[in-house]
Amino acid sequence: MSETKAETETLPSVVISRAGRLDLVELCSGIPVSPLPSPRTRTPGIAHAPVRNHSLTPDERRQAIRNALRYFPKHCHAELAPEFAKELDDFGHIYMYRYISICA
Repeated sequence: MSETKAETETLPSVVISRAGRLDLVELCSGIPVSPLPSPRTRTPGIAHAPVRNHSLTPDERRQAIRNALRYFPKHCHAELAPEFAKELDDFGHIYMYRYISICA
């Protein structure tokens, strides 16, 4: 059986950054939670989606935060939940700014 081009190509070892670069092994290892990345907010000078006003009920708001937290181990919830709630209240959406890559 012959190999296809995709089977013989190698993946790049460098993808994108923390303060420069993030290697593919780190990227494939999952969401970093130990330790959590430092909290961040919107970066001035970079275009962002417009602020939206959500019309969620208190129950829907709690569910939105729970939905965002489901990607993280329970030991991270106490730190991330207030941050995600603030993003939802301030921007109308949970962006998880803590996890947005720093692009040069």
